[in-house]
Amino acid sequence: MRRIKVKFQDKEVNIAPTMKAAIIFEKMLDKPFEIKTLEDRIAYIYAMIYANNPDTQITVDDILDECDDRPEFITDCYSVFNDELSEGLAVGKRESPKKRKSK
Repeated sequence: MRRIKVKFQDKEVNIAPTMKAAIIFEKMLDKPFEIKTLEDRIAYIYAMIYANNPDTQITVDDILDECDDRPEFITDCYSVFNDELSEGLAVGKRESPKKRKSK
């Protein structure tokens, strides 16, 4: 799994699409993990930040402010997720070793 550092306000935070982030997402929104709406995207960005920076004081409002101030922040955060997704390695998309060998 690839982790990246993303600029957030005056510091850098670690971002990675982990199982922990997916579970945080599900608990926040009280629904199964699925990225369909803008709210889902923001919630998953928050979950990835929180899962990989447990001592963070960043709030969802802080993330929304950062998105308004610097729209490329969403793109920066999702670059790691999109790389994993394009390789079929995002949460819930992993193939079993048996399936990979039989291809």
